[in-house]
Amino acid sequence: MAQATAQNQRKIISNQSAIIANQTKILRNQKAIIRNQKKILADHAVKASFFVPAVTALLYPDEQRRVVAEGHEIAIHGWIHERNSILPPAAERMLDFIPSLSMIKAWIRSTATSCAAISKR
Repeated sequence: MAQATAQNQRKIISNQSAIIANQTKILRNQKAIIRNQKKILADHAVKASFFVPAVTALLYPDEQRRVVAEGHEIAIHGWIHERNSILPPAAERMLDFIPSLSMIKAWIRSTATSCAAISKR
């Protein structure tokens, strides 16, 4: 029984490592992608909603503030762009513990306060 549990834990960790590796690739390109998207939007005087994983917002708060300062909206979706449809239940439960709701709410409040101050300038 203990051996099966250890194997399951290794499998979960392996799955999480694959998810994190995939997210790392996405994060590397994020700044360039957003810069290009914002340029296209600015060229056409269009404001947009940017949906970002919570971990991205936490890792790059200044980028999120810049997006909002330029008149766009930030919305949070998911934690690390995980594919819940293929995650084993134990791995999905583990993800529930990573971001605490209070941490995300605190980030949203601090960002909203910062962005409100920027927009009043």
